[in-house]
Amino acid sequence: MSILKVCFPVFLFGLFCLQTAFAQPHPFNQLGRAVFDSIRDRDLTKFVENSVFALEEDEFRNLLSGIKNDALIAQLREGSKEEWSIAFAKNWRKHWRHIAKQPKSQIGAQAFNPILSAAEADGIQWQTATLTAIEVLLPVKLEQGHFEVKRDTFTQKVTSTDVNGTNETERDSGTLYFDRGLKYRLRMDRSTHGYGFMIGLKPEDSKKRFDRGIKRNGAGVGDILIEFEQRALPTGILKGTSLNKKNASMIYEGLLGKKPSSSVLEELANSGYRVEDLVSEIHEKYFPSNLYYFCPDRKGVGGTIRVTNADDLEKPNQRIDLLITFGFGKPKRSYQILLREILNTPRGPLFFEKPQWLGEVEAQVGTD
Repeated sequence: MSILKVCFPVFLFGLFCLQTAFAQPHPFNQLGRAVFDSIRDRDLTKFVENSVFALEEDEFRNLLSGIKNDALIAQLREGSKEEWSIAFAKNWRKHWRHIAKQPKSQIGAQAFNPILSAAEADGIQWQTATLTAIEVLLPVKLEQGHFEVKRDTFTQKVTSTDVNGTNETERDSGTLYFDRGLKYRLRMDRSTHGYGFMIGLKPEDSKKRFDRGIKRNGAGVGDILIEFEQRALPTGILKGTSLNKKNASMIYEGLLGKKPSSSVLEELANSGYRVEDLVSEIHEKYFPSNLYYFCPDRKGVGGTIRVTNADDLEKPNQRIDLLITFGFGKPKRSYQILLREILNTPRGPLFFEKPQWLGEVEAQVGTD
């Protein structure tokens, strides 16, 4: 965390709304709410508890030793070509010592108080401020003929060895990772004007675009808002139960918010399915795990999308910025704080970089 402008490129990383009908709020939403509350209530202790400075030594060491992030591993190696376990053992303590020696007062002076001062300058009265949105901010640009979205990779497979014995690692396919139950704001820059960013079920096929949970799909200017819904078993449905008209109707209404036709119900009741078969079928069609992003007017600029649960341990650790939007005043105006470089840790997600006050912003798609 460069709250003190320390040697912290190592810690500028993160893995990564509102409660869904079937699940608790995403951990990043809980973090965003906790940090907003700490600022509103002028609670420095709570603020620090949601930062890297809350970690104990063992937690910090275990977190870094198992990190799944190519760029961060390279930084932790500091140029060493030794085995990862050896390089890590040599370098991790210097970063821990820096964290451990920072007093809470200094963290407050450099990361907490500047937010309060900027808010005061803008006339914010926290007692009447209301949280309106928590979103992951993902800048998007077109670079060398390809959409570049803020992301991190982790390559662990070796696919071949050349004649010199040099390993050739698995090529990056441009995969983006999205968690279910978390809002993402993709922000196009000037380079994408004229190049629509579209998400679909098939690569480079606008006829198979997927719009569920996506606002402004295909836009090349402004923001695209994404929130993939949770996969779940509707309330009152027991696994292993044979499918009948009643529970089939409950599944449709619980997952899709609509009743199936009488002919569909009749067909399902006679299908021999169990309830989980129908739930799985609906999940695959309406809540897919594999999607594609592309430009409908230009070939070869996109990649793949994996939609995962918050507790998926296979995805790379992503460096995430969380955009906190709140309303204040009459008429209500919108203000934002950027919570930067969040990492999922043994204590849950924590921020590793001092937050940034963005001040008043114009009305944006997807915010109240």
